Amino acid sequence: MQKRINRFLLQRTVLPSQVLGGVPGRQLVDNVKLHVGRPMVANFDIEDFFPNISSDRIYGIFLSIGCSKNVAGDLTSLTTYKGRLPQGAPTSTSLANMVMAQGGNRSLYRRLQGLTESMGCGTVSTWVDDITLSGPGHLPKFKKTIDKIIRQSGFNPKERKTEFLRQGERQTVTGLVVNEKPNVPKEYRRKLREQLHRLQTKGPETFPTLPVRKLKASLRSKIAFVQSVNPQAGQKLLIQFNSIPWPS
Repeated sequence: MQKRINRFLLQRTVLPSQVLGGVPGRQLVDNVKLHVGRPMVANFDIEDFFPNISSDRIYGIFLSIGCSKNVAGDLTSLTTYKGRLPQGAPTSTSLANMVMAQGGNRSLYRRLQGLTESMGCGTVSTWVDDITLSGPGHLPKFKKTIDKIIRQSGFNPKERKTEFLRQGERQTVTGLVVNEKPNVPKEYRRKLREQLHRLQTKGPETFPTLPVRKLKASLRSKIAFVQSVNPQAGQKLLIQFNSIPWPS
């Protein structure tokens, strides 16, 4: 039922272009590309994101998209648990995106966008509860303002996850490197190459703790992820993968 609500109702709602996580047709690499080659990248995370969204806010979302009070109440009951938005439910990400976009020009998204526009060369995007801003080197001066916008929107920034990354150091956005082009961190690619090399030289039986079928699927999924970000590096890994003597 939640999947149908998400597909036929929630995902048909138009969201701001800078909202990328959980939106059909928008991928992680699309989020990363917005922040490539910037003097400064700032990452913010929201504390207890889903549990901090109450059923009252969800009820308001369903009313705002044209549902009657009775229907909004029923849909709220189907998509919340103990008065909160549950993490991992099919409808939760879409509803959370809509909550942060609620309020027009006073919404969290629009206010952050307005802040970056005031810098003259700034960009903002969100991937679920990860908020990224990039722009000039003096971006850290706006930390208090950004924190204030997040709190006034009903959330709390996760201070230990807040980071400001200059061009001279490794800049990452949702786990991907953005200094010169979108890329998977070297450590991730190196570990994957080492696993593939071990399988090439010693065979899949060297991973006895994981069934071959699951191991093969897991590695193929990781390679596909690298391919989506860096096709050239992903192709090299795929060649290694295909040379492994997988049992039939």
